[in-house]
Amino acid sequence: LVVEDCRAGLEIAKRIRDPFRVYVLTCLLGYGWFRLGEAKRGMDTLREGIGLAEQLGTKYLLAWAFSWLSDSYLVERSFDAALDAASQALSLVVPGSDFYGESLAARCYGEALCQKDPNRLAEAEEHIQRAIRLQAEKGMKPQLARSYVGYTRLLQLKGEADKAREYLDRARALFQELDMQWHQRRLAETFG
Repeated sequence: LVVEDCRAGLEIAKRIRDPFRVYVLTCLLGYGWFRLGEAKRGMDTLREGIGLAEQLGTKYLLAWAFSWLSDSYLVERSFDAALDAASQALSLVVPGSDFYGESLAARCYGEALCQKDPNRLAEAEEHIQRAIRLQAEKGMKPQLARSYVGYTRLLQLKGEADKAREYLDRARALFQELDMQWHQRRLAETFG
């Protein structure tokens, strides 16, 4: 439904020649495609949206787009690209001005960093914990569940199996509570 709404909105935005709405809806559509399992289409569309933002000279919601792209690269296990996109997202965030973007960028950066460079787990953990704190404080349950998964991976790398299981259970419970079926499937595929 979200993808269809984005496509309909995008058609209208193109017809009335509203480049800003075209940019925003292109990014949303890209993330939607990715979440529906159309990875290449989604990532290409996200990159197109980021390109539109650059053409417009806007940074509005750009941290979100780079974070979504990083998140997509993480799922694809392209950790260099994920870290690059997350670094871009972090550079765009003004702390305290956009809690969603800030928490998403922090989580993606922490996840990408721990996967790319296990020697920097402490730094990665700080970023993921920052995301968890913001998301818990602001009631961002879907993002909080995703951060729990990222923290589970980090804890596994640190060899903290019991704590990792605790955060995995928290993620499962939230995904189930929120009926996040795509995430539930990914969790089952990844962790059993």
